Amino acid sequence: MLMPHQTVRQIPIAQPTVDYTPRLHVAIISDGNGRWATSKGLPRSAGHRAGAETVRRVVTVAPRMGIHTLTLFALSSANWKRPDVEVQGILRLLHEYLLTETTHCIDEGVRLSIIGRRDRLPATLRQAVADSEAATAKGTRLHLRLIPPAKPSIMPPAVSIRSLSFRPNPSATCWQRSSAGVRQKSIC
Repeated sequence: MLMPHQTVRQIPIAQPTVDYTPRLHVAIISDGNGRWATSKGLPRSAGHRAGAETVRRVVTVAPRMGIHTLTLFALSSANWKRPDVEVQGILRLLHEYLLTETTHCIDEGVRLSIIGRRDRLPATLRQAVADSEAATAKGTRLHLRLIPPAKPSIMPPAVSIRSLSFRPNPSATCWQRSSAGVRQKSIC
């Protein structure tokens, strides 16, 4: 509002605040923890525990690196072929992680989400997931998305996409550069 004693040049103009901080989304597929442990002469479960500790360190450092969303794949569908004892151990580790790390997530401003199929998880683990998500819902510093071990949920769409045959459009023209930098016509 213009005061009677001010001219247009004297009106303070509020500068908009724009956050130019990069908001990166990083996805990590946890792979090789069991092999790492075996190579050290340890049980495979020790490798899974070491992987969980690495997750804790990554969650702490990620926001400082400009990472706003971190997606972690806990177990691939191929790993369901492992002995039941190992799969149950990983599920138990995920449950323990939720129980012990929810407070750490709250302190660090981390919002935790579990994405994927929950119906295949044990009821106690599903409850721990719901409790952790509710407790961390106000976290704004990092969005940690865990994809829990669930039998093939990504596999059917991937297989159906792979089975599609690619048929080039003969009337389309595409151009590409050869290794010598020469522009060449190619089939699209």
